[in-house]
Amino acid sequence: MIRLKDLLTEGYNMTKLGADLESWAKKNGLNFKKVSSKKQPGPYGSSISNTFYQIGDKYALVRYETVTGAPRLNQLRFAIFDKPDLASKATSVQNYVDDFGYVEQALEKAGLKGGKEATKWTKGTIDKFVKDLGKDKKYNKFTDAQAGDMAQSVLDDNEGLEQAIKTIYRVRDAAGWLADKM
Repeated sequence: MIRLKDLLTEGYNMTKLGADLESWAKKNGLNFKKVSSKKQPGPYGSSISNTFYQIGDKYALVRYETVTGAPRLNQLRFAIFDKPDLASKATSVQNYVDDFGYVEQALEKAGLKGGKEATKWTKGTIDKFVKDLGKDKKYNKFTDAQAGDMAQSVLDDNEGLEQAIKTIYRVRDAAGWLADKM
């Protein structure tokens, strides 16, 4: 005997679509984060759930609309926006999503760009980052030249870190400062 609850949980839903989006973003080297989630009442006792995700330089909307008394009419929708705002125009829309195939095609056509999300560097995040780098000190003894090369490599790999070090610590040579801390 199949129960209605089992049937409803087997269907493709917001959670599964969110997990597939995250997996696809990681596979393609794009940043991914959940931006917002909002549930609001709809007409006649129904509900509308909107969740925005940032994928690379675009925003994906996952919308689930329920229909009271008729669960077979519930809709899972997907759209791609340039900003996380329902008032802006969607660049791609997929109504009646029942698997990841059409969503994946829309994502590939969108031409998403963007790697790792840029870190917001504050004095606290820089101090923690430098402390974590310093933990390797017990295992590796660097010469001055090696420390300088490694510091420059770290600055190149972490967008905005060099400028933040120069601004926060008022130094001219961020690589030299970082090499000294390592």
